[in-house]
Amino acid sequence: MKKIITAGILSLFLACPPAGWARTSRFHDLNVKVPSGTGSFEFRLEMLKDISKDPHNHVLLLGVSADASEEYKLEIIQEDLIIHRRFAKCVLTAFVYKHAFQPGEQHTLRLSWNGDSTSFTIDGNAVAKLGNYSSQDIPKVLVPEVRLGVEENFRVGDFSTSSESDVRADPADQEFVKGVVCTDLPQLLSAAPQEAYRGIALRNFPDEASRQKIKSYVDLLPEGFAGAIRNIVYVEDARFLKGGQGGFADSVNGSLVLKGSIYADPTVFFHEAAHLYDAKLGINFGVPDDKSEWAAISGARCYYKGGNMKEYYEDFQKNAAKNGILGAQGGQCASEDLAIWVGTVYDRYLKHETLADRLNPGGKLYSEKNARKMEFILQRGFITQEIYDAVQRRGN
Repeated sequence: MKKIITAGILSLFLACPPAGWARTSRFHDLNVKVPSGTGSFEFRLEMLKDISKDPHNHVLLLGVSADASEEYKLEIIQEDLIIHRRFAKCVLTAFVYKHAFQPGEQHTLRLSWNGDSTSFTIDGNAVAKLGNYSSQDIPKVLVPEVRLGVEENFRVGDFSTSSESDVRADPADQEFVKGVVCTDLPQLLSAAPQEAYRGIALRNFPDEASRQKIKSYVDLLPEGFAGAIRNIVYVEDARFLKGGQGGFADSVNGSLVLKGSIYADPTVFFHEAAHLYDAKLGINFGVPDDKSEWAAISGARCYYKGGNMKEYYEDFQKNAAKNGILGAQGGQCASEDLAIWVGTVYDRYLKHETLADRLNPGGKLYSEKNARKMEFILQRGFITQEIYDAVQRRGN
């Protein structure tokens, strides 16, 4: 009987997607076919350096199945080995293992699946599953292949895949998947749009009043920013995925997707819209932090992806103001930091409030980095001069 390894708990493991794959800027691509439904793959990992104190993410493997219906990711963040399998449109199975890998050691890592059930082993020992979750639809950003991480901290090799699996189907997994609500974006996009506004298709809104509200937001966007959005989709709460988000941005088809109950919240609308424009400009997505213009303002190493959340929050509370970071999630991701800034600026503008305490010398939260970030989002076309001037003013 295989030994069960207890999983560690990473409380914010879903909070920040590794869009730039921080430290892992190079990959070795394997043109292999990974089967969906039933299958497995394994590879050998050799640690070359101790990365237990490095708060950045180190990607060991990224991949999608041959039919692009499943996605796999394995990465190390400090002491956490994090494993994700996404399937069934918006189901995520996750494992988080507290490793003690030492330089020079070699370990065999194996991920296996059978329908809705998934297992992960290290050197033949099973890792306890952290859980199943409802998550965002699988982004089709990778061609069907496997990408093995290449960096000086580890060596990955001896990759193999099989269409066979020794995983037993677990009825509890099947019941979970049956109960998951996925936002069927392709189906929503297949219907004729209700109208087009500034070249953006408005879809599935319940009435004219809701469309007018969204059009008033679109009116505020500079031309280039608006051009990054091809669809704005209203999704009723009952059809919206149960992942806790108020909306999401799908850069593959330029869609801004809004949850019905909070569709008009400006921090949601402009935050998610900012992700689409960020992706269009190539500021953060697919760019390592040390190559990101935005991350350079805070300092690339300010974006802490470590697994020790207590340590992270202590560091965030101490340094957030001077680094110009507005929210805790922004402290982990440059892309989230930018989106939080954009959402906050528009929210303050619409509420006739300011960021003067952060932007004007003498303000209690003033930082030169705040001022530089405001200049950045103005110069790159996230906001107009009118909005910039309004939130810069002293007083409310």
